[in-house]
Amino acid sequence: FKMNAISSDDESANSLNGPVLYRDIESFIATLKQTSSTITKGLGKSVSNDDLRSLLTVKEHLRSLASSKEKMETGIAANRSALLYLKKHSLALPSLGKLMKDLETEAFSWDATKAIVPETSERISDVDQIWREKIRFKVEAYEKELEGKHDLFHKLPFWFYYRKNDDGMMSKLGEQAAKVAIMEAESELESEKRNLDENAHLCSVFELGGLIDASRKHVDEMEEDLTTVSTLWDVADKLEMFISASKELVWSSVDLESVEDRAKAHLKEVKGLHKCTRWSDAFQSLDKICKDFLATIPLIVLLGSKC
Repeated sequence: FKMNAISSDDESANSLNGPVLYRDIESFIATLKQTSSTITKGLGKSVSNDDLRSLLTVKEHLRSLASSKEKMETGIAANRSALLYLKKHSLALPSLGKLMKDLETEAFSWDATKAIVPETSERISDVDQIWREKIRFKVEAYEKELEGKHDLFHKLPFWFYYRKNDDGMMSKLGEQAAKVAIMEAESELESEKRNLDENAHLCSVFELGGLIDASRKHVDEMEEDLTTVSTLWDVADKLEMFISASKELVWSSVDLESVEDRAKAHLKEVKGLHKCTRWSDAFQSLDKICKDFLATIPLIVLLGSKC
């Protein structure tokens, strides 16, 4: 049972036979009527082998009935009990007789709607089976397509620390260019997620269980990769600024212990990047740059020492 109350100067507003209860029962009857009418009309739609939309309409209404069944039947029982209680104890409620009659009328309609479910399921069964196999083929083909897109995704510029210029020479990609490429990939992935949702919905409607799972895994992995590779380029940017600043220091006066500690902290950040980035040229180059810089510090100590 659901309890409702209103703030009012009328002390009787929230009483057992007050306007709150009346409006709740009236609202439920209206909802029950609308639900029964809509589902009944939907279940009566004709279907054909070459029209997926008409079949989806019928199946969606079957699903709607199944999902709303418990709520509707609980509501019927609760409101029927409330009206019978009011009648039994002679508690005045506006249009009590009409409410009881309307509730029973719509409860009868609801039962009639449920009664046509077996007939409807039988009527659409052949067409449903045809489209179920078509959807299976479609989703399997979509998974293969996504697998190919996932492979291409791993060749996008932000996975590489260096890029080839038009003259054939290699240069650093840089954090700014990487972030632009990441944003473009994110936009494309949002579009792909809409395709995934559409196919996932079809799998749900046609009860194809986990058929969409492999496709969802591809999308989820790409989404996670974009987040982690964005972090990688944040780390790369900080490391590059640190190395550039360190190169400007005067060897004879530099606090090499401090530089070494900071370099080790940057290496720790690199090592702490998500494992899904470690295969990439961007990660491996970053790791090498950091280690190479650490290896130069003993040489700087020698160069800065007095003969």
